[in-house]
Amino acid sequence: MRSLIATSGFEKEVSTYGSGKLPESDLIALANSNPNSFIRVVKPQFLNSAIEQGTAEFLSASRENLMELIHRGVLQSLPNGIFLYSQFLPESQKTLMGWVVAVSADSYFSGHIKKHENTLEGKENRLVDHLEALDSMAEPVLLANEFTSELIELMNAEYKKSSPLLSVIDIYGHVHELRSIFDETAYGRILKLIDDMGSLYIADGHHRFAAASKYLKKHDWDSSKGVMSLVMNQQDLAIKSFHRLIQFPDKLDVEMLMQKINLDFESIEFSDLEKHSIKRNETIMLTKDGDFRIDFTNKLSNKSSAVDELEVTMLESYVLGPMFNLFDSKTDSRISFLRGDTPIHLLKGKISTGEIDYAFVLPASTFEQVMQVADQGLTMPPKSTWIEPKLMTGFLVQQF
Repeated sequence: MRSLIATSGFEKEVSTYGSGKLPESDLIALANSNPNSFIRVVKPQFLNSAIEQGTAEFLSASRENLMELIHRGVLQSLPNGIFLYSQFLPESQKTLMGWVVAVSADSYFSGHIKKHENTLEGKENRLVDHLEALDSMAEPVLLANEFTSELIELMNAEYKKSSPLLSVIDIYGHVHELRSIFDETAYGRILKLIDDMGSLYIADGHHRFAAASKYLKKHDWDSSKGVMSLVMNQQDLAIKSFHRLIQFPDKLDVEMLMQKINLDFESIEFSDLEKHSIKRNETIMLTKDGDFRIDFTNKLSNKSSAVDELEVTMLESYVLGPMFNLFDSKTDSRISFLRGDTPIHLLKGKISTGEIDYAFVLPASTFEQVMQVADQGLTMPPKSTWIEPKLMTGFLVQQF
C-alpha cells in the first residue's frame, strides 16, 4: 500500500478530526488559519463558501489543495508496506492498536466484509468522484474481528521494539502513532493471520468502503491495491451509545402509560443516576416529574432477530411509539441525539430549562451485538453506536 504522511516538522499541522468529531465552525476556522491542514483537501468549500460540495469546482479545488501540500513538501510518500496504528487514551490510560492494511474490493462484493448499515448510492457515487479527483483516500476504514493470540503478540512486540514513524497529539490529548513494516516476510505473515480470521466487520466507514471498492473495481485494481483499512481486535474497540432527546410538551401520565404498555419499571433517584451502570435490556427515562429505570427483559423473545433484541429497538418499539407516537427516528424532528458520554446531569439541565421534555439513556451496544446484526444481513437502527478509536483525516493517506 503506497501512502502519504506528514513530513517531519509538519506532524502537528496536517491531520485533523472531521465534522463527525468537531463543529463545522471550528473546521472552517482551521482551514482558513492553517495552510497545511488536510481539511483544505477534503472540505475546500471551507475556504470558499461559493464552492458547492460534489461539483466539478469542488473536486478541482480539492485536488489542487492536495497537490499543493505535496509540492510544498508538507506530505511525503512512503514505500509499499503495512502499518501498526496506536492511539493512547489518557483518560483511561489505555492504548488501542490495530494493523493498517489494504483489503481487496472483492472481499466487499463477495460478502467477506460484513456491514451493519445500509449505504446510499448517491453518497457512494459522490465519494467515488472524490477518489477519482484525488487518486487517494484520506483515512482508513475501521474493521474488526477477534484477533488470535499470535496476532496480538506480533502487535505488542512491534509496538515495543520499534519507534513511531509518526506521532501526533490531538486536541483531546490522545496520542496517535504509526509504525511501519516494510519487510515483505513480516507483513506477509501478518496479512495471512488477518485473512485466517475469516470475515471482517465494518465498525466505521461503510460509505467509504463501498465507494473505494467501486473505484478499485472500476479500474481493475480490486486485488492489486485494496481499500486502506485499520483492522482491530474487537475487544479493543470502545463503543458508546447515543442518548435520545424528545420534544413532547403535552402532559403525560408516564407511570399510567408504562403500566398500560406492560413495561417493568421503577422510580430512581437522580442522585443515584450518575453512579448507576445501565445494564443490558434496560433504559433510564428522565422527565420533569421524576426519573425511571425501564426493564425490557419481559419483551425479549426466543424468535427475535439480533436487531429486535437491541435496547435501542426495544425503546423505539415499546416506548417511543406507544407513548409519543414517534415511529421513525430518522425523520421525526421531535427526536435528537447526544453522544452517550454526555453526563446525565447535562440532560437533566436541558429538561429543567425546557429545551427538551424527555431523555432516554441507553447502554452501549457490544461489538458482539453488531456482529450478530451483520451476520443476519440486517442493519442497526439510526444512531445506535459511537465506535472508537476515531481516526484523523490526513494522518495516513492511501495513494492509489
